[in-house]
Amino acid sequence: MASEHNFETYGQSLMGFALQARNALLDGKSKELDSYLKDLNSMLRKTQWRKGVGIRDLPPLAPIKEMRGLLTKAEAATRVLLEFSFQRIETQKLLPKAESNPAEKVRLYKQFIQINNNLTRYLAVLIEQLKLARQILQSKPWINPELLVLPENREVLFHLLRRDGFYKKIDVHDIEVFLHYAHLEKCDFSGANLKGVNFIKQNLIGVNFSKVNLTEVGLIHSNLERCNFENANLSHANLLGANLQGANFKGANLSGVVVERANFTGARGLTVGQVLQMRDPNKAVGIVLPSEKVIPTTPVSTRSRVA
Repeated sequence: MASEHNFETYGQSLMGFALQARNALLDGKSKELDSYLKDLNSMLRKTQWRKGVGIRDLPPLAPIKEMRGLLTKAEAATRVLLEFSFQRIETQKLLPKAESNPAEKVRLYKQFIQINNNLTRYLAVLIEQLKLARQILQSKPWINPELLVLPENREVLFHLLRRDGFYKKIDVHDIEVFLHYAHLEKCDFSGANLKGVNFIKQNLIGVNFSKVNLTEVGLIHSNLERCNFENANLSHANLLGANLQGANFKGANLSGVVVERANFTGARGLTVGQVLQMRDPNKAVGIVLPSEKVIPTTPVSTRSRVA
């Protein structure tokens, strides 16, 4: 992932500040504790809300929503910890002044212990929240093949395939790994805008491409068996060596489509007009057009005429 969007680095930084704050508490270093908590609070706000590098830019997937919830709770816990840290510092200032007042010294000492207990408890909760959030970040749900092919995530999948929005910032290698492992067979892409997307050597058996904008799409050597291209726009698409057996092309725009070595055996819905729009359809395999139906005429017999 691009460096400005390295959320794993953010996860490490958040956890680092939290652990340093815990160590400062154990070592009795109040100023260091307060400083680490302030750094953590600042980093949490930056991670969540800063446009262009924040968690807000991640796609709306269920794990991402869960992580946002964890970070929101972590931010709230950090604010509480800062209040306890302030109380701790103020109590430490008062303890030396209470040397001549044993009762006040005992009260302040008990208060100090209670503040420390609160800090310990809230820091443990905070570290657990950050740990869970970091685990989600490490799993990279935004390029999880099993997650993105779910019907409820189809719009996110389209953004990935088009490499727009958040996915402009993703390393090309991550996209290639996703496409290698993703099972896109029988996905419903109906009505999507996939202009210019490359599905080279992809297994797309039974995908519903009806009414999809596939202008200039690359489907080179892909398996498109039994796909539905009804009313799709495939103008200037590249179907070089693609397997299109049993595909439905009813109403599809095939102008300028490259079909060299593409296998159309058993393809349905093709018309003479569509085939004439293809580039070098004679280089394709298995294109069969329905024979023109001839309506028989019944000649009137001279014998049946009434004189």
